Amino acid sequence: MRNLCVSVVVGALWYLLGISAFADTELVRFDIAAQPLPFALNSFATQAHMQILYEHNKVVNILGNAVSGVLDKHIALEQLLRGTGLEAIYSAENAATIRLKSN
Repeated sequence: MRNLCVSVVVGALWYLLGISAFADTELVRFDIAAQPLPFALNSFATQAHMQILYEHNKVVNILGNAVSGVLDKHIALEQLLRGTGLEAIYSAENAATIRLKSN
């Protein structure tokens, strides 16, 4: 719960200060349970109004983290992927590709 509160505060501060890779940062209400990543990513895409691309066979056996609360969508996606070995690469404000983290 503490990490969620920190994420909400950090997301809100980034939003208020305008610190973002994109100018149109927006806060979104998320309610995504911890679940297999394909289902979690589909829920995320619907709630964030984003297009998320990924190779099903690379994520099918990975569990996505729960994401709950009002968060910046980029921070929420980072939280969803935390500890999975995957990262989001943004091609636009509302489009990202999920891939294995590069070292």
